[in-house]
Amino acid sequence: MGGAAVLLVSLACTGVGVPAAPATTDRGGFSFAVLGDTPYSPAAERLFPALAAEVAAAGPAFTIHVGDVKGSWSACSDSLLASRIRDLDALDHPVVFVPGDNDWTDCHRADPGSALPLERLAYLRSLAYAEPGRSLGARPIQVETQASAENPEFPEHQRWSRDGVWFATLHMVGSRNGLVAFPGRSAADDDEVARRVEASASWLRSTFAAAASGGARAVVIAFQANPWIRPADPSIPSGFDEILAALEEEAARFAGPVLLIHGDSHTFRVDRPFWSEEQPRLPHVMRLETFGAPDVGWVLVTVEPGARDPFGFQPLRIPPR
Repeated sequence: MGGAAVLLVSLACTGVGVPAAPATTDRGGFSFAVLGDTPYSPAAERLFPALAAEVAAAGPAFTIHVGDVKGSWSACSDSLLASRIRDLDALDHPVVFVPGDNDWTDCHRADPGSALPLERLAYLRSLAYAEPGRSLGARPIQVETQASAENPEFPEHQRWSRDGVWFATLHMVGSRNGLVAFPGRSAADDDEVARRVEASASWLRSTFAAAASGGARAVVIAFQANPWIRPADPSIPSGFDEILAALEEEAARFAGPVLLIHGDSHTFRVDRPFWSEEQPRLPHVMRLETFGAPDVGWVLVTVEPGARDPFGFQPLRIPPR
């Protein structure tokens, strides 16, 4: 697959090796694929069929795309967004898509045509969540959405379970979660961020509650932004504090492993984001960040639900052609 070998990533904060994804498991289990920040450019678009073929050959239970189906300076046109969502929908297995900042928030930039972010968000939702409760992909799965459970505005907040592992998505994007100023920004843009942050924290809390009551063995939360990127000026709000606080609180209460998946900063990594020598907390919370431009790649995640360390990771790059 792309000629990539299994990569064993060392956890700098703990010295503990991250398990690689085995081809098979002795205790059953399943695998899923993680993509993000792709296709980012014309070159990446040309490689996408090869990437899709590799993912299909691996036979994952589903794919999670953590947003940014286009580059930050490429057009936010109807045709481009529709084409990228069609590409995901054409994959031969279930696909769960999480919006990214390039997909709507950053569409105010001059090169994409100075589109209005909120209008682009409404259009993106009409494409990717046309049937709330149904994933993308040629063989979709049924998912619970916040639109059906709590808040009709957020069909992109989804959750589902597999073999005792609960999965959920949060609409948390880069560009300070949509707080970055731009010409023409209005109170409506600010209100959208406030509603989305509140909805994200609520969906996170209700997901952990449902997982705990359902006897979940592990919880996986997927979103686009890297929320550990902070503004250089500490007086500038990051847009992530309320959600991270809810995440820390809920993860501390949950007894099993927690895996966080995101893109945004274009660096493949596996680590424990809350753990350090100075503050050794939440060691059961791991983070996976998938590839991003200039790399074109994906990560195969293998899950052994009954194992003490249930997640294994195999990063796979598509070589330039």
